[in-house]
Amino acid sequence: MKTTIGEVLSYFDNQVPNQYSDEEKIRWLNEIEAQIYNDIIKTHRDADKIAFNGYSSDTDINTQMIVPLEYSELYRFWLEKSVHYANGEIDRMNNAMTMFQSYYDNFYAAYNRAHRPIGVHGYRL
Repeated sequence: MKTTIGEVLSYFDNQVPNQYSDEEKIRWLNEIEAQIYNDIIKTHRDADKIAFNGYSSDTDINTQMIVPLEYSELYRFWLEKSVHYANGEIDRMNNAMTMFQSYYDNFYAAYNRAHRPIGVHGYRL
């Protein structure tokens, strides 16, 4: 099961009150989705099963995100990192980035276990 852009925005705003517009937060979500798509998804054989064309303020908020629900906290911490960076709150940004990195690494490891990377050949015994 996956979460949607709207669910991520609503959850984030409830967890971290902020003055930033949905448009700005969608731009930040686009940054991390592009990174996930390019650095993780496209490096595996079944990348064609996941489509990502970028997000903008015109993107339907019911659009499903790439990362499954069990790792979706990474979106919250990415947005939190972005808000704290924009506010010049470096200590808070670093804390959020540490949490983000943990969820990102766990998602990457799980994806790598479940999907065969491009260019990796199995061994024959």
